[in-house]
Amino acid sequence: MSKVFNQLSLTFLFLIFSVGFAQSQNIESLVSKIRQYNAYFPSEKVYLHTDKPHYFFNDTIWIKAYGTLEKDDQISYNTPTVPVYVELIENQSKTRVSQIVLRMEKGIGKGDITLPSGLSAGMYTLRAYTTWMRNFEPDVFFHQAIYIGELGKVTAQVSPASRDFDMALFPEGGDLVDGISTSIGYKATDQNGKGLQVRGHILNSNKDTLGNFSSSHLGIGSFTFIPKKGEKYEVIALGGGTQKRIGFPEIKEKGYVLNVNSSFTAEQLEIYIKSNITEKENLHLIAMSKGALLFTQTFEGGAAMKKFTLNKADFKSGIIQFSLLDGSGNPIAERLVFLKPEEKATSKFITSKTSYSPNETVRMEIQVKDAFGKPVQGNFSLSATDGIQVSNFPLAENISNYMDLSSELKGEIEQPAFYFDTSNPNAAKDLNNLMLTQGWRRFDYSRLAKLETEREHFFDFGMHINGRVLPEGRRGITESKFLTLIVNQDEHPLVYDGQTDEKGYFSFQGLDFEDSTSIYIQVFTVNKNRKNNPVQFKPNEVEFFEKNRPEITLKNSGLLQDNETDLEFKEYWVEVKKADLMMQQFLKNQIVELEEVTVESSQIQKKPDIRAIQYGDNPDFTLMVTPEEWVFQNVFQLLRGRFPGVTVSGDVFSINPPPTVTIRGGAPGGSQNRGALFLLDGMPVQTSMAAVIMVPDIERIDLLRSMSKAMIFGPDGAGGVINIFTRRGNPQAETISKTPQIDRNATLNKTGFAPVRQFYTPPKYIENVGPRIPDFRSTIYWNPNIVTDNNGKAVVEFPLTDGKTQVEVRLEGLSVDGKPVSGTYSFKVQ
Repeated sequence: MSKVFNQLSLTFLFLIFSVGFAQSQNIESLVSKIRQYNAYFPSEKVYLHTDKPHYFFNDTIWIKAYGTLEKDDQISYNTPTVPVYVELIENQSKTRVSQIVLRMEKGIGKGDITLPSGLSAGMYTLRAYTTWMRNFEPDVFFHQAIYIGELGKVTAQVSPASRDFDMALFPEGGDLVDGISTSIGYKATDQNGKGLQVRGHILNSNKDTLGNFSSSHLGIGSFTFIPKKGEKYEVIALGGGTQKRIGFPEIKEKGYVLNVNSSFTAEQLEIYIKSNITEKENLHLIAMSKGALLFTQTFEGGAAMKKFTLNKADFKSGIIQFSLLDGSGNPIAERLVFLKPEEKATSKFITSKTSYSPNETVRMEIQVKDAFGKPVQGNFSLSATDGIQVSNFPLAENISNYMDLSSELKGEIEQPAFYFDTSNPNAAKDLNNLMLTQGWRRFDYSRLAKLETEREHFFDFGMHINGRVLPEGRRGITESKFLTLIVNQDEHPLVYDGQTDEKGYFSFQGLDFEDSTSIYIQVFTVNKNRKNNPVQFKPNEVEFFEKNRPEITLKNSGLLQDNETDLEFKEYWVEVKKADLMMQQFLKNQIVELEEVTVESSQIQKKPDIRAIQYGDNPDFTLMVTPEEWVFQNVFQLLRGRFPGVTVSGDVFSINPPPTVTIRGGAPGGSQNRGALFLLDGMPVQTSMAAVIMVPDIERIDLLRSMSKAMIFGPDGAGGVINIFTRRGNPQAETISKTPQIDRNATLNKTGFAPVRQFYTPPKYIENVGPRIPDFRSTIYWNPNIVTDNNGKAVVEFPLTDGKTQVEVRLEGLSVDGKPVSGTYSFKVQ
C-alpha cells in the first residue's frame, strides 16, 4: 500500500475527472454517463477453484473455472465468454511455464495442467483472464499464488523481513480539514507486504501526546482525530521491535469530510457531511456498487453538518462506494462501506460415519441451503485432500470472499476469509477498517472517458484465426478472396468457408477445436471467364496474426499464511516418501534402454500394419508420401496421374461436391455410387472427409484395384479402394517423428481448448508388476461436475487411500442465480 495514497487520492480523482468532464457538466449528465458506462463496459470476473493450494513436483493442477458478468443493477449472469486463458507463471523469472485455454459453457469451464518436468522449487502464480478483461487493468485478472516443491514442503522459505516496516495513514473521505473530527485508518506492513501489529501515540508540534492507538488485526486499525491547521502532527509507531515516525497528511484550511457509520443499527447506516465552508452550494451524494448506480441525493451545502439515515435493506450485499460531488459533478470525498444484510448460503456434508479406515469408500450427501433454509440449486466442484500432506489454510481466499471482496478492491488482501468469520466478534469492525485503508479499484471517473473511444477487446465466443492474403506482386489486393479453413481434428477435420475484405484481411471467429493442431487455409479467386471454376492462390501468400499476450503480473506470495506443520507427522511423511520412491522406481523400470544391435540379413521382415489388416497389408499399389509431395493441396491432386488406371474427375479444389475417383477394372461403385471407396487408417469415410486431409499429414496411400482384394469390402469396394494412412494414426506413432512443418505461411500450428480429462483413481492392484505400491495421493478425490437438484442435494462416492490422515473436503461454486457458495468439511481416517 503506497504511503502517499491518502494524500494523493482525491487530487488524482480531480485530475482524472477533468479529462472526461468539463465543469459545466451537471449531475444528470454524470448519472447518465455512469449508467452508459456500466452497460457499455460490464464487469466480468473469473475464479479458479483448484484441487489444492500447493503442489509437488510431477503433480497435476485440477481446475474448475467460474465466470460471471455483472450488469443490470448488479445481477450476475453467466459470462458469455467461451475461451478463458490460464497461465502458470514462475515468479522469480517471470516466465510462463505452462498455459491452457479452458472452454466455458454457461460460465463453467474445466481442465487441468500437468506440471512440466524440471521445474524449480518456489513460488508460482496461476493467472486466468479473458479477452474482454483486457479492456481494463491487469488487476482484474484472477491471480492465485501457489508453491511447487518437493514432498513434505508446502510453503516457500520466505526470507525474514527486516526490522523496518511501512505505515500509511488514510483520512476517511480522503482529506483532513481544519477543525473537523474524522476517522483516520492506518495500515502497517513489513518488507514482505504482510500486516504487522503496531501500537503507538500521536504527537503535536510541542511533542504533547494527543492519543494512543493499537492495531486490531494484521496491522490495520483506526482512530478519531480533530486536526488543526498550522499544527504539525506525527505518529510514533512501534512494530516488530522497531520504532518509526510517520508524518500526517496535509491539513486543508477549507473543505468537506465524509463520515459513514455503517454500524449505526442493524437495519440502518448514518452518513455525515461535515464542513467548515459557509457558502451555500449544491452538493450531490451518490452511491455505487460494482459499477451500478444505486442512490443519488442532491442537497444544499454550507451547513456545519448534514446527516442522512439510509436503510441497509435498500442496498445489496457487498462494497458500496459513497461519493460526495460538487454542483458540477466533481468529486470531493469518497468512502467505502461493506454491507452484507444477507447471510451466505451454507453447505452441509452428511456421511454415514464420522471416521473411516484406509481404502474404504465414502458416500457423502451434500446439502446447500440459503440463509432462510431454502434449497439452493447450483453448479459446484469438490476436492478431498490428505490433510497432512496438504495445508488448507482456514483464512485463505475462496470463491465467496473473492467475488465479494478481493475482486472489488485495489491491491491484495491478506487472509480475506478473516473478515467473514462468524466466530470473530470484531469481524465487522475489522472489515470497516479494511474499507478505510484498502484502495478502491472498481470504478473511478477517468473510466468514463472510455465512452468516447472504441472498445479494443470484445467477448470471444470461440477460438479465432486472423490474418491476411498478401498482395500479388506489385498489383496489390484489389478484390475479396474466398477462403477455406481446414482444422485438422483427428478423424473429423473441421472445414469453414470465409472471405477476405478488399485489402486481403480475414478473421475466422467462434472456432471450436481442441489441443494442439495444424490449421491450413486455401485461398481462391474467382475466374472471371468461368465463375464456377475458382483458381487457387500459391500457398505461400497467406500470413497469420497472433494477438499479443498481456504483460506478466504476479500474486504477492509473501501474503500466504505461514505453515507450521512441516515437521509434524514425521513417521507419516516417511511412508509417503517411501511410496513415492517406489512409484518412481516402477516408472523408471518401464523404460528399458537397449544396447546397439547389428542385424545381418539379406531380407528384413516388415511388421504388418493393423490399418491394412483387411487385405493383409498387401495392396496392389502403394505411394509413400515424401516432402516432395507436400506441394499438393489435397489427396485428389496427389492421386491424379500417380497410379495407372486411376482417373480423378471434377474440380480437385472443391469440397462440396468433391471430385470422383474411378479405377480401371472396377465398376463405378462405392458408397453413394461415387467411385472408389475411401478408407482413412483402415476405416471407411465419406469422400468429403478425405478431401480435407492435408497432404503433409499423410504417411502413405494404398490402392486396391483388383476385385480379389477389394471384394472384402463388399459392394462398396466394387469401384476399387483407396486407403489413406495418416501419420498420427500410425500405431507406432510414438517412435516416428511428427509431421514436419511446411515452409509456407498457409499452415499454422495452434493450441485449441484444453481437453477435459477425468480425475484418475489408480487401481488397488496392478497385474504382473509385483507387489502393490501403497497409495498416498495428496488429492484423494476431485469432482468438477456436482449439480444440486431441486432440494439442493447431490451425492458423491469416492475411495480413500492408504493414508491414516484427516481428509479435508472443500466445496465451491455458484448458485443458479450467480451467488458464490463455499463450504468445508473434514473427517478422520484411522
